[in-house]
Parts: sequence; C-alpha cells; structure tokens
Amino acid sequence: MKNRIILLFILGMVVRPLNMRAQHLESYLEYAATNNPGLKAKYAEFEASMQRIEQVNTLNNPTFSFGYFISPVETRVGPQRMKFSLSQMVPWFGTLDAKEDIASKLAESKFQEFLAHKLSLFRDVKEAYFPLIELNEHIRLQQENLSLLTSYKELANIQFANGKGTMVDVLRIDVRIEDVKSELLLLNEKMNLLQVRFNLLLNRSSDEVIELDSLNNFAGNRSFSADSIFVNNPTIASFDLKMNAITKQGELAKLSGLPSIGLGLDYVVVSKRNISTVADDGKDILMPMATISLPIFRSQYKAAASEANYLKNALELNKEQYQNNRNSEFVQAEYKLTVATELIKLYESEIKTQTRILDLLYTSYSTSGKDFVELIRSQQLLIKYKMRLSSEIKNYHIAISQLEYLTNK
Repeated sequence: MKNRIILLFILGMVVRPLNMRAQHLESYLEYAATNNPGLKAKYAEFEASMQRIEQVNTLNNPTFSFGYFISPVETRVGPQRMKFSLSQMVPWFGTLDAKEDIASKLAESKFQEFLAHKLSLFRDVKEAYFPLIELNEHIRLQQENLSLLTSYKELANIQFANGKGTMVDVLRIDVRIEDVKSELLLLNEKMNLLQVRFNLLLNRSSDEVIELDSLNNFAGNRSFSADSIFVNNPTIASFDLKMNAITKQGELAKLSGLPSIGLGLDYVVVSKRNISTVADDGKDILMPMATISLPIFRSQYKAAASEANYLKNALELNKEQYQNNRNSEFVQAEYKLTVATELIKLYESEIKTQTRILDLLYTSYSTSGKDFVELIRSQQLLIKYKMRLSSEIKNYHIAISQLEYLTNK
C-alpha cells in the first residue's frame, strides 16, 4: 500500500493542474508544491503514520527470565541450581490484523489530508497571484494617465499663451498630476507588500522577482457542477477512511476483551547426586508452559467500544458540516463569477463609449480652448473604468480558482 500511495503522490506533483491559464502561474504552482513547508509537513505526517503500521502488526517481545537457587531445591534426580524461562504472549485471533487495518486506514486518511492541503495551497497561490497582476495593471494605467496629463498640461499652456485658455486650467492639471503621483507611490508600496506575501507562500526570498502574466485573457463564463464537489474529494475520502478505522476500533475493543494465550518453555539445571542407584541422576528438566489471560475487568473494554461509537458519530457530523459549508461556498463562488462576468461586459462597453467622448472633447479643446474641465474629468473616468475592468477580471479569475478548488481540480 505504501508504494501505491507514494506513486499517487508523485503523479499528483507532476501532473499539471487543470484549466491552467498562464505559463508563469503554472510554474509557481509547481514550485509551491515542491517547496511550501506546510505541504511538506503534511507529507511528513503521512510518512510518520505509515511507520505506525509496522509498530502494531507485530507481537510483543518474548519474555526471558533467569533464576538462581541460593538454597538448591532437592529433587529425586538432584538439587536444582538455576532456571531459564522463555515465554511469548499471543493476542486473540484477528487482533493484530485489526490493528494493522486501523493503522493502514489512518495512514491513507493522512495522505488524503495531504492532497486536500495541496488543493488548498494551489488556491491560495492563485488568489495571491491575481491581485499582483491587477495591481501591476493599475500601476501601468496610472503611469499612462500621468503621461497623458503631462501632455494635457502642455496643451493647456499653449492654449493659455494663445489666449484661448486660462491659467486655472494649468493649475487644475498640476493638482491632478500631483494626485496621480501620490497614487502611484501608494500602489508601488502595496505591490511590495503583495510580493512579500506571494514569495513567502512559495517559501522563497521575499525580494525574489515575480514574473507576471496578463489578465487580458477573459473568455466568457465557465460552467461548474455542484455534483462534482464531492467527487474525488480528498477531505471526504479522509472522513470515510477515519470512520472505517473507528469502526474497526470498535471491533478491536471486542477482540481486546478476549483472552490472550501464552506459550513458554522452562529449563531447569539439576546437579548430580552421584548416587548410582538413582535413575536419571542430574538430568535437567525441560517443561513446556501455557498461560491464558483472564480479562475479567470488563469496564475498560466497554468504555473503548463506547468511545469508538462517539468518535464515529462525531466524524459523521463533521462530514455533514463540511458538506454544508462546501455547498454554501460553491453558491457564493458561482455568484461572484456571475457578477464579475456581467461587470466585465459593462466596463468594456463603458470604456468604448468613454473613449469616443474623450476624443471629441480633446478635438473641441484643441480648436476652441473650451470644456477643459470636462476633458480632464472624462480622461480620469476612462482610467477609472479601465482599472475597474482589471479588478473585475481579477475577481473573475479568483472565482474560477475557488470553483476549481471546490470541485477538486
């Protein structure tokens, strides 16, 4: 079973996640799967639980004892000088198999917990990666905004020099330029914070360079089925394995209440009496022994059986709660996906309209020097729509990541 589980682990680490949308993100997921300390700790717990199997499926150590007669016991064939005893206790039939089965199921449940943690890690990496792309796009848009505002300032100065504009227009644009510079500074500070968080999630240096993909790969809505939430779900598999182990634990409690059998051998060294008329003078004694335990104190076995029943009931309730939580999370993620999809369509339409308005206002101001306030307002509104669009594309991908996590992809 160990080889089978390790093979599954290797396949899980090598096979690329489904529905991957970007090359850099895929490489970061592979890096996280290899280096994240939390995931490595989960696998170490699984390896530790595998060692438990070897501990429970073997007999207790045999008992060896030695005795020396300070006052020799006289027998017909001579005085007894020393005694050697070797004995082995054997539990009731099926006890060791039950212990091994319990340990195996608990080890498998640990492996399923490892798989569940890997899915959770992949979701966390995606949810930390997409905000970085969003923020990078916001910085790019504000830099573009700053460049446009600078060109508008030059135009305003020309219009003022030609008597078509006012100094107020120039001052207004100066104020807005300073605002954008301040916003860029704050965005860069936030970028540093998000980069540290992402790098630590991958367990690497906090100042490591992060390669970012583009968010401009929105391809419409995608469908997910709630029926697939509990198909190949490692957490559900872990619950089931633990419940099977607890059931076996109840059976083990009954087996533990049955007698244990002991087999042994005594060897007694006898000295000679040097009397020729005594047959077998000085012959050592070899005596097979058999013992049986008497489990007459039954309260501990009854308590162990009751404990198993309570633990199984607790696992069933926790499994039910987990299923309810997953169903609720699925509905919320689907709603977020729908909202993001609709808002993306809205902002794409708004950007097209606002771009046309801005072109008309720019032409008007260039010729007449009028509507400068409207020109600046329209430009900032266009930037705001573009930033909102990138935010909603980020929200779309995060919703997809959550749905992939919930459907075990």
